[in-house]
Amino acid sequence: MANPLLRDIKKLLTPLVGLRCWHVGTGELLGSSFGLALGRKHRRRFSLSNPTQNIEFREYMGEVSLLVWCTWRLDGPVEAVTSSDEDYEAMATGLKVLVGQKILKIEVSPPAWDLCITFSNDLQLRVFCDHVPGNPSFDGNWQARVRDTIVAVGPGYKWRTSHAETWYDR
Repeated sequence: MANPLLRDIKKLLTPLVGLRCWHVGTGELLGSSFGLALGRKHRRRFSLSNPTQNIEFREYMGEVSLLVWCTWRLDGPVEAVTSSDEDYEAMATGLKVLVGQKILKIEVSPPAWDLCITFSNDLQLRVFCDHVPGNPSFDGNWQARVRDTIVAVGPGYKWRTSHAETWYDR
């Protein structure tokens, strides 16, 4: 019998396939955590004031956003491009190769809901859900906002969905 939780998560993530990444958000204070803005751009109700983000991202949000807080690695066709274990500068530079690339495939693996996202330039983003119950460094592993639904994964084998108040200003 198919895992109903896996089916539900796959259904929520299916809209990411075919979307282009137009922004990678990193910040030295975020450590190895990062966010991707994907799909159409929608004007924010309120502009962001963070001067480390480009003006486009301060004014617009993606149709979909993906936030990663756990261990990850970005693989190229023959070697790793960057990972959560690198220094901030190398990590931020390496992740920028995702800008302009289209998501071709998303795989999610139970029981911890690890991700593997394949992009159009032969890169794979591998997300390893290593925040587990007890005393994790963060209370989640990754989160995706797909229109008005948020799926949040972790710590451990947990996942939940919630409704976003406003996914973009109309």
